[in-house]
This record gives sequence, C-alpha cells and structure tokens, in this order.
Amino acid sequence: TGGQVHYDLLLNETDADLVDFELDLFWITVAGFDPLSYFSNHPGRFTMLHVKDRDTHGRMADVGLGTIDFPGIFSHAETAGFKHYFVEHDNPGNGLASVANSIYTVRNLRF
Repeated sequence: TGGQVHYDLLLNETDADLVDFELDLFWITVAGFDPLSYFSNHPGRFTMLHVKDRDTHGRMADVGLGTIDFPGIFSHAETAGFKHYFVEHDNPGNGLASVANSIYTVRNLRF
C-alpha cells in the first residue's frame, strides 16, 4: 500500500455513513499512534472501543493502572462517536481483581 497504514486505508476508503470502526486502545498505542488524532481526523467513525491499558513495558495492565490517558480519550467521546466499549485484559494475573479494578476506572469515565 505504498507505506500507508492499513487501518488508515480502511478509514479513508470506506463510506462513513455505512461503516463504523472499533478501536483497540492498547494496540493503537503499542503501534505508536495517538488515538486522539484518529478521533479528530475521522469524527463519528469510532462507535466501539476496546478499553485496554498498558504498563511502561508495553504489557497489558488493568484499566486505569497503566499509561493510557483514559480521561483524555473519553473526553473526546462525542467527537469520536463512542456508543459501546468493551473492557479487556487478555492475560490478567487475577481475573476477578482485574475486572474490579477496570470497572472502577471505567465507571468514573462517563460519556
């Protein structure tokens, strides 16, 4: 694709009235991209989010205990078009504690 990011190609070549996107906040930041720039460059396209966090070593962390700026991201909910989000942590040490930590954080990020 001539050096173009495949995700950008999908966003640019699909009809915004017909196609919504789900952004995985962990993987977009691991790839070195800023989710806020995607929200501003493609308003209304991101109706769904995978809400995951990452630690300083790039590993998954409970939501709110890592480095991703969730208050900043959720403050752009209207511009981005958020309707649904899915809290995830692929390999938590303690699944129940991870869910409890993540739910606590997300409940305070109303949009």
